[in-house]
Amino acid sequence: MTFSKTINRLAARPYSQGYKAPSTSNVNTGRSQLRIQTDLSELPEIIDQKNLSPLWVRLRVKLKPILIEEGNTEICYSDDHTSYHPISLYGDSEQTRKSLHQSIHLVYQGVGSFQDDDFSSEKLLIGSKLPQGKIVIPEDNILYTHSFLTQSAEKIHVKTSLQKDGKIISTPPGLVQANPLWGYGGYYHEGCDLKKIEQVYFSISRTKQKTDLQLSSYWFWQEKGANPPHNLELSKQCIVFMDPGVHSPSLAQALSEGFAKIRIYLGDDESGEQVYKEYQSFSFSQQVPGSVDVVFKIS
Repeated sequence: MTFSKTINRLAARPYSQGYKAPSTSNVNTGRSQLRIQTDLSELPEIIDQKNLSPLWVRLRVKLKPILIEEGNTEICYSDDHTSYHPISLYGDSEQTRKSLHQSIHLVYQGVGSFQDDDFSSEKLLIGSKLPQGKIVIPEDNILYTHSFLTQSAEKIHVKTSLQKDGKIISTPPGLVQANPLWGYGGYYHEGCDLKKIEQVYFSISRTKQKTDLQLSSYWFWQEKGANPPHNLELSKQCIVFMDPGVHSPSLAQALSEGFAKIRIYLGDDESGEQVYKEYQSFSFSQQVPGSVDVVFKIS
C-alpha cells in the first residue's frame, strides 16, 4: 500500500544496518583546566568590609532633666481701664512645678545591642565598639538634647482693647480676637511617659485684680490642628504662637521621627579620609523609671 511505503521511507536509518561508531578514547585526553579571571578591573565592584555597618543599633539612655535657670521675668495684663498686678512668670506653684525644664538630656549608659543584618541575631553591645566600626560617643555621653522654649525677657505685657464693634484686640500681637501664647518650658517628672514630655505654653489673662497665668501643652494645640509656630484660626479666636523657630513635639514623637542621631565610624578609605555612617532614631521602649532604650537605623 502507498501508506505503508511512506511510513517505511520516513523511518529509514541514516546509517546502514550493522554500522559501528569509531572509538573516542584517544580524543581530548588532556587534563581539564578551569580558567579564572584575574583581571580585577573587569570584575564587579567589591564591597569593602569597612563599609559594612549594623542594620540597627539599640542604646540605653538615662533621662537627665535640666531646670530653667532662675529668672526674673514678670508678666502683666491690662485693659482699657485697669492695669492688673503683675506676677512672676516662673513662680514655684503646683501648677508650674513640673513644667520648669529647659531641656532633657539623653545620656548613654554604656550598654545596648545591635543586629548586623536580617539573617543574624541580636548581639550585646558594651561601650561603643562594634565588629565593623565604632559609635561616636561625646565625652559627656549626651546623645541627644530635647530642648524647650523658655522666656528670659524682664517683662511680658498683654493689653486688650474693646472696639466699637464689640471685638477685642490683643497687643501683642495686635490682632482681633487673638490669644497669644509663649513657650513656658518643658513638662517632666520622674517616670513620666515620653508622650507627656513636651513643650508647655502660657497665655496671660486676669483673675479679679491680679494678672493670671494659663498653661497648655503642645499636644493640646496639636489635637486642635495647630502646627507651631504657625497661627491657628479657630471659630472664635486666633491662636498666635509668639516664639519663632522650632517648637519641639513630645520626646516620644521626636524619637519616633528621627530627631536623635548618632554616627558610626567605619575606618578610613583609600585616600585616608574617615568614613562615617549616620543613624537616626525611629523607635524606643521605656525601661525602669528614667531609662529608655532608643533604636537607631541608617538615615
